[in-house]
Amino acid sequence: MTTGIGEDTAAAYTRATERLHADGRDWAGVRAVTEYVSGSAYHREVADARRAVLPPGCAVVTVIVEPLPGEPAVVVEPDAGLGDGIVHLPTVLPVDEAGELVSPGDFLGQYTWCLERAGELLDELGLDLGHLVRTVDFTTPATRDEYRRTHRPRTELLGPVFPGAAGILVPALPHPGALVGFEFVASRHRPIAVNPGWERYRTLTYNPAVRAGDVLFGSGFAALDLETQVALHPGDVGAQTRATYESVDVVLQAAGIGWEQVVSSVEYLCPGVTPAAVAAARPPVAHTTIGCAGLLRPEFLIEVVPTAVLS
Repeated sequence: MTTGIGEDTAAAYTRATERLHADGRDWAGVRAVTEYVSGSAYHREVADARRAVLPPGCAVVTVIVEPLPGEPAVVVEPDAGLGDGIVHLPTVLPVDEAGELVSPGDFLGQYTWCLERAGELLDELGLDLGHLVRTVDFTTPATRDEYRRTHRPRTELLGPVFPGAAGILVPALPHPGALVGFEFVASRHRPIAVNPGWERYRTLTYNPAVRAGDVLFGSGFAALDLETQVALHPGDVGAQTRATYESVDVVLQAAGIGWEQVVSSVEYLCPGVTPAAVAAARPPVAHTTIGCAGLLRPEFLIEVVPTAVLS
């Protein structure tokens, strides 16, 4: 039975090709791509559709997301062309080289295995986990209560400068039985923490942002009072969007840059939130809007993950 997802993926790659050409780029220079696929399961047609487009060796991260009203079923985001020092790993899932699921039913075991696997992949490139500049982990709402336990493996395996990070809840993972999947970005430049002075990050396993070379990798930001850690504006997505981008702006100022230097801003919207409501409150910034199944704090309606170039 045809699902139509193959046609949707092909159309998404066509749109991405047009954007690349408009920027004077083509697929030959793309080293990584993120596919956001709406649905509750991974479809092999997605891989079939991408083969005709992507160059050999291009890292692919596939994320299953919630559909957004009026938005395409598949969104394809090529890397931003940030320079030779940036290293993108393909989706890391708790699946061994034989294709077998690791630690079935054990969220923390799978999470730890994925971090260790990223270390192995980076080692093959002459790098280590200390070169990570951002981790984005994708889990399901069923694991929300266990998530705080990830502090231990992150403390033991990451650093000495913790990367930027985000944790997003999704409807499913691209492998049966997987409880977590990762998007990892590293740099051949050692990361430098960028913190406007927010004390809360002293006890966390990630920084508000890190600078690596001339690129700034932000963590996920939401409508949080950074002093009291109280969620702001419950139920008001417009006010949450403004508060979220205000926090991003503070980090940009700490790095000595402004909105014009933001090259990517991925917005994760919770179910029931419309892109139009966010657009009305967003500053003029490059963005990609994606639906998710929820965020780690249920009060949040939107999370934003920014990337900027400092030069």
